[in-house]
Amino acid sequence: MQNEIIAKARFLLTELHLSPEHTVARLKDYYPGVGLTERIRHVNEARDLIEGTSIVARPAPSDMQQARSFAWANEHHGATV
Repeated sequence: MQNEIIAKARFLLTELHLSPEHTVARLKDYYPGVGLTERIRHVNEARDLIEGTSIVARPAPSDMQQARSFAWANEHHGATV
């Protein structure tokens, strides 16, 4: 059940964009038998998972960034500046 609560907290934080405080309060609606300290701990664990899985999209480096590839392209394509 712990994983289920953490998953629900993660959903509330990411999909509904609730604050951590509101997420703790909403978890009481879903899991009334879970105490306040446990709900806070679950929200903190969900936040740790969210922050740990943030993916930053970066473009792949271009071959033209390497001097050898740039020189080859310049020679074969006749680029002039």
